[in-house]
Amino acid sequence: MAQRNAKGGNPPAAARFRWQDLTARALSSVVYAPLLLALAYFGNPWLLIGLVVCGGLALWEYFHLAQRMGQSVPRVTTAALALGFFLWPYSLIWAGYAELVILPPLLFTAIVIVSLCVLLLPRSLEHSRSFTGWGLAVAGAVYIGWLLGHAVALRDYIYISGELWLIFALVVTWAYDTGAYLVGRSMGRRRIFQHLSAGKTLEGTLGGAFIAVMAAALYAQFSPFPLNPLLAGAVGLGGAVFAQLGDLVESLLKRGADVKESGTLIPGHGGVLDRIDSLLFTGPYMLYVALIWASLQLAEL
Repeated sequence: MAQRNAKGGNPPAAARFRWQDLTARALSSVVYAPLLLALAYFGNPWLLIGLVVCGGLALWEYFHLAQRMGQSVPRVTTAALALGFFLWPYSLIWAGYAELVILPPLLFTAIVIVSLCVLLLPRSLEHSRSFTGWGLAVAGAVYIGWLLGHAVALRDYIYISGELWLIFALVVTWAYDTGAYLVGRSMGRRRIFQHLSAGKTLEGTLGGAFIAVMAAALYAQFSPFPLNPLLAGAVGLGGAVFAQLGDLVESLLKRGADVKESGTLIPGHGGVLDRIDSLLFTGPYMLYVALIWASLQLAEL
């Protein structure tokens, strides 16, 4: 009976779970992917609002992970710092107006000083743990606020085709994540980064990089993106590297908290932090690549 079930009856439980997981991921992607693409295309204020919401949800998951590790993070301080860090890359846009260029660093400095002064108030947290909590607040704010803010700056910087670059960043990131997941699940054998994540394989990493390069080249071929397909593929390969790094950094955080996913908000994907972990690294990478490209174009004029 067991033999018949294994050969021709019901599929094994692992296979059923794999298809259920894949179906949930696909259905969730049908909802959130067009939404993010629309935000990238239409820009602010909707993009700013959407990313603030995503960042806030990711911070909430960060608090949960820190709590799982037995750490106490001052949430108000973290949120204030994260907002300041989030707006800091946006100063690249404001820098074109001499009277406004001082505002971003002034806001950033004020938030940092106020957050430190909060430590002077009477509180239940022990003195020996005050700076530990503040350090975790800064870490979460830098990790989520600072890095995520680059996506807004990438979209609205005045010298580049921001919407095309941001969509390009999303396409490369999703192509790598999807390719690494599918190739790794179907033919992954050689485990890598086992100290961070048991599911990472060499085949999945290479497969994801290949699909990211192909997606980048096709995007450049069939859109008004300013790079040619060959150069876009090279940039896409770099994006795949940064996407992997972003995924590994979050894996380190989850390994410390001894959880598989940062949350349960997105079926098949986990939490919001699970979905934006790669974008937190590819966003800054794409911004600085775009700025270098724009500088080279202006130098030729």
